Amino acid sequence: MERYWKPALLAGSVAGLLSGIPVISCCGCLWIILGVIWACAMYRKEYGFVDIGPGAALGAITGVIDGVISGVLNAVVWTFMGAWYQSFLFSMLQKWNVPESAMENMHMMGWSILGMFAGIVTSAAIGAIVGLIMGAIWKQKPDDAQNVNQPPSLQSPIQ
Repeated sequence: MERYWKPALLAGSVAGLLSGIPVISCCGCLWIILGVIWACAMYRKEYGFVDIGPGAALGAITGVIDGVISGVLNAVVWTFMGAWYQSFLFSMLQKWNVPESAMENMHMMGWSILGMFAGIVTSAAIGAIVGLIMGAIWKQKPDDAQNVNQPPSLQSPIQ
């Protein structure tokens, strides 16, 4: 479990910072997806492969770290820039033709601990799914990697 922490902390922190910055966070789930891919790449570089189980665990841990950091940053942004940021978001949503009822529901929800917890759970779920996919893509046993590049033997079986 401890081998997941280094890549998860680094990639999750960067993804969380990018997810918590107001204008950059409009990219949706892009930052958590890229963060998990980066964490899996760091893990693969150090251990030679990422399997499905470790990929999902690494993705979930990275997602939780991303969710916590972006949640705290969003709380700070809403506290200090709430009115301006809210009018900015609603003007963007109006340009994208989001229905008025959906905008009212977002306005009523506001920022809450429940919303922060939902963000952490969502980030962890997305991270686990992306980590699972990366584990399936990069699945390779260390013994297989050593045998792939060896030339065939030139000795005949009968001597």
